[in-house]
Amino acid sequence: MKNIAFIPARLNSSRFFRKVLFEIEGKTMLQRVYEGSITDKLDQIFITTCDEEIADHARDIGASVIMTSNKHKRCLDRVAEAYQKLEVKSLEDNIICIQGDEPLIDKDFVNYFLDSHLENKYDFSVASVQIESVKEFQDPDIVKIIWNESKRMVYTSRQPIPHMEYFESKNAWKIFGMFGFKPKALMLFNSLEPSFLENIEQCDTNRICGSELLSQYVIPYETKNSYQAIDNKENLERVIRILKNK
Repeated sequence: MKNIAFIPARLNSSRFFRKVLFEIEGKTMLQRVYEGSITDKLDQIFITTCDEEIADHARDIGASVIMTSNKHKRCLDRVAEAYQKLEVKSLEDNIICIQGDEPLIDKDFVNYFLDSHLENKYDFSVASVQIESVKEFQDPDIVKIIWNESKRMVYTSRQPIPHMEYFESKNAWKIFGMFGFKPKALMLFNSLEPSFLENIEQCDTNRICGSELLSQYVIPYETKNSYQAIDNKENLERVIRILKNK
């Protein structure tokens, strides 16, 4: 059994072209994601991409690379292909997908997520962090997540959910781009057609919510640290402010 992380990355991002190679305070976003993901609890980390320019940069920063098709629209589909290309693999492996636009990721978060995923023996899990402001809560680029008392994911949306008469950060959570799978669960996900709600919301997590075949759970990470994915240049400005305040 191995704990294997994949960082899917591509140049052709519709909202922020070439963002994974954009330099943030002296390092590319992809380098920040890769270096922030390194922990002794991960046996391997691969950057997986369809772009040779990204692959060359990944090798320059010391990362291992798996090339994949340029037809994938969702990061988890790219990870599924990359995992299948491994020569040595086991049904007991734990696969971690870390999205390439989370430049504030750190090993404490990765360790907490992996420990929770393993301790609870989840087939599928998704990381979540609190939303800090009304502005974030109302931002359609930030995918909100709600779960039930068993921590099973109920729904993800680009709209503000759940409804609150007055905003409270403790009740507002967003997806952090880190997912955990067992190989069978990842292959099952990859075999499913995009769901009705996935297509509407443009959130592939709704493919999982809509299937009774996948046992899925949320891993909320309570922390004082701020985390911001980069979907646009306004997000980039916030990430720089956070980095400067560390």
